[in-house]
Amino acid sequence: MGFLRSIVVRATGIWIALHVALLALFKVLSLEPPAMLAVVAVVAWLTSLHGRRTSEHVFLANLGVPEWVLVIVAALPPSLLEWLLVIVA
Repeated sequence: MGFLRSIVVRATGIWIALHVALLALFKVLSLEPPAMLAVVAVVAWLTSLHGRRTSEHVFLANLGVPEWVLVIVAALPPSLLEWLLVIVA
């Protein structure tokens, strides 16, 4: 599924930018579980919003990929990175 790579890269970039903003504003590196879920939800929402802006969802729908798969793919990198941050920090 190489065509989903751009979604994974975009979600990772948004997650990094969001954590840099959280670190700069609130001096927080590791978050509590409810805040981690909120960060994952915000990243998935922003990633799917950007995909809609570029009509990427229409292209992938023509390939037979439903939109809920795109949201799950967008939520995977931030959720894995959040748990990695909990383990490391």
